[in-house]
This record gives sequence, structure tokens and C-alpha cells, in this order.
Amino acid sequence: MKNRFASTFKSTFLNTTTIALSLICLFPATNAQADENSAPPKFEVEVVVFETLALKGWTEEFWPDNLPIMDLNDDDVIAPPRVRPQYNLLNDEVSKMTRRMGYNILFHQAWVVDALPEDQAKPIYISSLPDKDYKSRLEGTLLFYKSRYPHIEMNLELERKIPLVIRSDFAKNQNMQEDLLPEFWRFQLKESRKIKTRQIHYLDHPIFGALVEIKYLPHYKPGNEMIDPELPPATQPEKPSIHATGEDIPDNPDDTSTDPSEETAPTPTGQ
Repeated sequence: MKNRFASTFKSTFLNTTTIALSLICLFPATNAQADENSAPPKFEVEVVVFETLALKGWTEEFWPDNLPIMDLNDDDVIAPPRVRPQYNLLNDEVSKMTRRMGYNILFHQAWVVDALPEDQAKPIYISSLPDKDYKSRLEGTLLFYKSRYPHIEMNLELERKIPLVIRSDFAKNQNMQEDLLPEFWRFQLKESRKIKTRQIHYLDHPIFGALVEIKYLPHYKPGNEMIDPELPPATQPEKPSIHATGEDIPDNPDDTSTDPSEETAPTPTGQ
């Protein structure tokens, strides 16, 4: 009787211990799974900003000269992981947007971004600073967030040289004397929009514009090969593959103002 009790106790003890150890081993996996499930979804968010070389946009409407100056610091923006150029979603569209077709690409970049609620999301800083005096200067932000649907908020400012061939008409349109007209003029593109995945969205402006596309990344992991670890922390690649070649960009900026091909610039597809 004593031996049977001891055997039963020993068997019960071993079974209980085995179950306890199994639960202990299960907890880390369960916690890891919970952490993975609670992480915000990842999206590839891509933006292309371009200026339109057609001249008619300068005089089609009145352009205010008192736009507010953007005041951003490092705490206001984020710098998400940047995507390698070969994984960009809009490479095919950008390859068609040449100067001959009436466009000049200013900025092209994609990031992997957490889809956070609007009250938690922070914007991405966008900039293209000219390396020559006559080139345009671009600065602004792109905010991506997800409520029920993904949304973007674009706030861009472009400072662009007034083409010589339209300075007189532009001065009249602005009710200014031509000799008082500055060399550069500032424009703003500000828009908020609900967007769909794998669909090109066109943000329109007579002087410049933007293309935006997003893609849901359900299986993205840190260290994914689509992220280029060699890229510097700045928001724009050092040598963007989509910029016009040297043959396309004249040394004299006024050449673009007299190019007949600029009189009518087509609207990008995927609107």
C-alpha cells in the first residue's frame, strides 16, 4: 500500500512538473507573438515631387507673396528606414517624366513607415537643396497615418526662379512693377487625402506636383533586404536614379524657358 501511494505520488508529481515546465517554455513564445501582433502595421510610402516646365501656370492665377515660413526642428519630424531604389513603386512612372515631356524631378524617395493613428504619427521631412543658384529649392513634410483607412497630409514649399521670358507678364499678373519683381517666387502645395494601397495618387498644382503610392508590408521584418543600410540619414539619396541625366539639363537655365516643348505639359497618369 505504501509503495503504491509513493508510486502514485511520484507519477502525479512528474506529470505536474512536466506541465509546469511546458507552460514556462510556452510563455516567451506567447509574449513574443503578442508583441508582434501589437506592433503597428508597416507600409512602404513613396513620394515623387516634380516641377512642371510649362510656362502658362505662372500667369493663370494670382500667387500670394506672403506664404508663411516653415519652421521645423528635429523633434517635429521622423526619419524612417529608407527603401533601396530598386524596390521603389514609381520607377516606371518617373522614367517617363523627362524634361522633354515637360517635367523636372526634384525628389524621389520611399520609406518603411509605421501606420500609427493620427494623434501619434509624425511627418517625414522632405527637402531638395539646389547645388546651383538657378535651381529650385524644395522643402516640406509628408505625414502618413492610418485611422480606418490610410491617409497622407502633404505640405510642400517650392522656391523657383521666375523664367526670364515671362517676367513681364508675371509682374502684370501680380500687379507689380517688373523692376521690383524678385528673382525667385515661392509656391505652396498643401493637401490632405485618403489613399488606397497600390494606387498612384496625383497631387496637382500649376507649378509643381507630387505622386504618392503606398504598399502594405504584412511580412516585413527588421533587417529586410529592401532597406539600404548604406544610405545616409538624410531624406534624399545622394545619387537618385530617377534624376534627369546631364544631357537633359542645360547649363543655361534660361534654355528651359524657351524650349517649345514646355508650352504644354501632359498630366501624369494614375490620377
